Amino acid sequence: MAAHQSLKQEKIAVTSNYLLTTAMEHISEGASLHRSLWPSNLPPLPEGLCESPEGSVDVDLPSSEAERLECLRDLGRTMQGGSILVLGRRRLYPVRAGADSAGAAVGKVCRALCDAALEALQDAIAQELLEQGFGLTEHGVSTLICRRGTLGVNVVTGGLDDDDTPDPEHIQRLKERKIHPAALRTLAEECAVNLSVSPGMQLVVERGLPPVLYQPTFVICVGGGQVRVLTFAFVGAPVTGDRPDRKRTPFSIRLATDDLVPCLRRRSANGANASSKLRYAAHVVDPAVQTTLDMIVVLEEELFAANEAGDWKKLAALEGVVDDDDVAELPQMASPANANRVRMESESYAPPTEISEGYGLRAAIGQSGPLAHQPVESKQYPGLPRRSRRFSWLLPRITSRKATERS
Repeated sequence: MAAHQSLKQEKIAVTSNYLLTTAMEHISEGASLHRSLWPSNLPPLPEGLCESPEGSVDVDLPSSEAERLECLRDLGRTMQGGSILVLGRRRLYPVRAGADSAGAAVGKVCRALCDAALEALQDAIAQELLEQGFGLTEHGVSTLICRRGTLGVNVVTGGLDDDDTPDPEHIQRLKERKIHPAALRTLAEECAVNLSVSPGMQLVVERGLPPVLYQPTFVICVGGGQVRVLTFAFVGAPVTGDRPDRKRTPFSIRLATDDLVPCLRRRSANGANASSKLRYAAHVVDPAVQTTLDMIVVLEEELFAANEAGDWKKLAALEGVVDDDDVAELPQMASPANANRVRMESESYAPPTEISEGYGLRAAIGQSGPLAHQPVESKQYPGLPRRSRRFSWLLPRITSRKATERS
């Protein structure tokens, strides 16, 4: 009887092992089949972009007063629409014009709104530079500020704004002493030229695509003594979505300027440039990516790492050649001791962040999948971040603002 029972248990164990092994093999085959079929489900890039998915484009800069005023009007409209973000010291946030422009009707751009938008842009750039330990000279060269501790931090815990908030009065005093007003205005104007759809429109027209950018979002990256502007947008066709803020296509472009601080130094020496070079990269986008903010969140860790280290070779599609004139002049940076001092004083190096806070509704309900945010020849399709510490506070604010505007 005992031998019969033992034989029965052995047969059950063998059968169970066989079923488990078979199931695992089928799961593996299904996953392999999904991976092999997945790239074929994505359409190829349009012909104009497929030939050169990465490259550079020369953009004409405004040369007359009328063109410069038009750039300021574009800045006012873009800022009014909430499409300008600042990526800085461990955070990303929208830039808003001052209270004087709060009563302006949406879409109506006056001189007061343009001035307020440029002032808000200057304040955002200056605050980020100062918080990271940098000033701005009349030659546009970023210089290190030696200071004790932090810039007067007021920490509010338990809310969405649980982040270091510098004392505004202390920032203002530092701004008056360490930021040259003319250099700051010139730097803001250089940014404003790129906070427009014109460079992207020039690119898509040259590549034979419809002259439209869908959901354009601009990110001013301030870090490591550098200032760059990135543009994210959907391009091409077919177009889906019933509202301007939801219209998308299967294709996107990312444009990136060079570091604008050395550009200032060359401009002060040689006068205004007639054109500037922007790097671009075109991508096929997974259906899970519905907004340009999704694109930014996908690249969250890469963006912060590049911004903090000042290394944009990957995201800006740089060719790996850096001119000596483009290197910011930082005093006595060679020794490890000075490097550690810079790390502590500038506070521009954020510790690695675990993805441990809520990101978005689609991830919460399981609508995530591979994202072809790399060039089409890449075989890496990372999943959509389900939770994001740095961006979680931004999403409800943008959602509530849009709901208020619609009501």
